Amino acid sequence: MKTINFYFILISFLLFKIGICAFLFFNNDWSTIADGDKYMDLFQRFISNGVYSEIEKGTSIVYNLALYPFYLLIGDIKATFIVFNITCLALTLILGIYILYKISIRFNIQTYLTYFICSIYIFYILNEKLPHIITNDDSFMGLLYLIIVYFSIKNIESPKHYYFSIIGFILGLCLGIRETAILFFPFILYIIFYSNAKVKNLIYFLIPLVITVFVLHSPSIMAGNGLSFYNKNPEDVNWIQKNHLAISEIEKSTGIFNIRPWSIWRANTFDDVREYLKQNGENSLPKSFLDVVINHPMLLTKMTLFNLYFVFKFYFKIIGGFTLIPLIFLFRRNFFLWPFLYFGFIFCFVAYSHVEIRWLAGIDIMLFISILTGCQYLKLSNNKLLLIIIIAIIPIIFNDIKFLYYSL
Repeated sequence: MKTINFYFILISFLLFKIGICAFLFFNNDWSTIADGDKYMDLFQRFISNGVYSEIEKGTSIVYNLALYPFYLLIGDIKATFIVFNITCLALTLILGIYILYKISIRFNIQTYLTYFICSIYIFYILNEKLPHIITNDDSFMGLLYLIIVYFSIKNIESPKHYYFSIIGFILGLCLGIRETAILFFPFILYIIFYSNAKVKNLIYFLIPLVITVFVLHSPSIMAGNGLSFYNKNPEDVNWIQKNHLAISEIEKSTGIFNIRPWSIWRANTFDDVREYLKQNGENSLPKSFLDVVINHPMLLTKMTLFNLYFVFKFYFKIIGGFTLIPLIFLFRRNFFLWPFLYFGFIFCFVAYSHVEIRWLAGIDIMLFISILTGCQYLKLSNNKLLLIIIIAIIPIIFNDIKFLYYSL
């Protein structure tokens, strides 16, 4: 009877989520694709000016190189971005489910809970990622991050030196896309520190990492431009200054905890920043993140707390009460409970803007891993377990109904 009750809840939940997914699919305008960060223009220059020239100037090297074979087959830049990003999401979905399956076996998680967590992950990708295909490198970067997570788990399960070489190579590719990939270093160094043969593993990790970074960035390095990244800053001002001016104005008017999505981005323009600097002096706005840390710690702290609250609220609506499970069992001294907290905090800290969930692409699997890991400590009867599942999915259903209400 308990099994029948569980499958009744699961099938009802799946049918409801399939309906939401279908609604999103048929109501999404697939003919439009946002290019707010000008990645299509960047790729067009990559094609027109040549690989070497664009790497010298600064570009998203690996992303453009990965796009190019798709472009040769398709012949249209817009279609290339759509097909490539959907491919990345499909691979992310497959690899993510496989990782969660392996974790559930490792910790002997109840089949019922595994089905629910995997189902929520599937619809998280389909409902939150697929309808918002945009022309940036998030989907590809997320897939590479996911591969790093996969081999990190493989190494914990069955230590092999060459796993660190693979991780070093993939991280080198990530550093050929965005400089934020450096945030993975503490995570990997932690795994190396707690492994056997620490020095040997560190060498296995660093050699392919350094070689990959040097090969990818060598045209820019030899031109004296350092590492080649897509620089979205104008020549005379930067995003730190723009964001700081916006955050300061919002803090004075409504308070940081009343920030709305895109309000920081829309609060001013770079021309406003130039005018402010002209009137108040070139040192009136921080020029770097370190400048913010040293001179504006309270504003940074408030922004970090706001972002942490935003991320928690977002995932609570999407994953429901399951989000609380890793927090409840956080101090069980299990490594798998901690990584998402680290990445969530560090991204909320360094963003110094309204954090965007897309920045956590690939890293978000760690939240689902931590949930499954925490589930091993739920030593409950079937009745109580079924009750917890029902309570946990209530926020998900409520959020979806609210979405439908405002969409119809």
